[in-house]
Amino acid sequence: MAKISLEGLPAYSWPGGSIVGTLVLEADQPMRAADIDLALHGRELSQVTVQSGKSRQVVQQTYPFLELISSFRGAVTFQDADHIAPGTYRLPFRFDLPANMEPSLATSDIPAVRGRFFSRPDGMYVEYELEARVRVPWWIDPVDRVIVPVFSTRRVLGIVPPLPSLAAEDHPAFRVDFDPVQVLPGATVTGSYVVQNPKGKHLEKLTILCFRHVEYSVQGRAQSRDGPSYECVIPLGDRAPTHSGRFQITIPNTSESTGPFHGQLHRTWWMVHVELAVELGLNVKVDGAFTPA
Repeated sequence: MAKISLEGLPAYSWPGGSIVGTLVLEADQPMRAADIDLALHGRELSQVTVQSGKSRQVVQQTYPFLELISSFRGAVTFQDADHIAPGTYRLPFRFDLPANMEPSLATSDIPAVRGRFFSRPDGMYVEYELEARVRVPWWIDPVDRVIVPVFSTRRVLGIVPPLPSLAAEDHPAFRVDFDPVQVLPGATVTGSYVVQNPKGKHLEKLTILCFRHVEYSVQGRAQSRDGPSYECVIPLGDRAPTHSGRFQITIPNTSESTGPFHGQLHRTWWMVHVELAVELGLNVKVDGAFTPA
């Protein structure tokens, strides 16, 4: 029997970075093999569950956009043309990643246990998978697969134009201005706000929310998801005619922090939602989006 595995992998990588590690092949007897290879697959995968009466169908669509392959046939000892000599082979490898590749994406958490009864949740995914394989003619190939997250690195989110609500003589209104600078993952979104309250209604709070929006398709079925979100809540709690001040929202530098991106199956960008909560009245809401400068 032979065993193939991957060791020493990084916890994550990034666009323009690299993935290094060691492919380990253990053979306790001569093993018939045509090749030993390692592949890095990048793919978009979308999934939706369609329920119709008692019928339930899981629909998936996959778009592969990256495939890098390295062969290790010349790095192991063959005792003849078709058989690998017994032994343990430790084979270092390195994959250099394109600088313009899309960071990993998951609109739903994938269970740690996968299999027939623990399938992938519905959603949109961008994944990078390492696959080590011994190609055995006319037999089952020994295989090891590992998902490697690819995080974003200071991808520009963009800028946000001013967000004024509709002015009304008998109802509160606001204007939110974002500082005119490029917002980068790991930095802070800052700006100012002004609230007008001409009729002296009781104002509860002003909430400024930044969130990532994902639209995707599965075999022609349009889907959308929001998340994650980061917010600043400004308590008001009075009937003052005006409120003004500054706000800030920190956007962490994670795989979720990415600029506008259009893939084959999905597109994603960051949006802004501002809501003024009015006691015993209609809340005032305005939506906007980060746009590339």
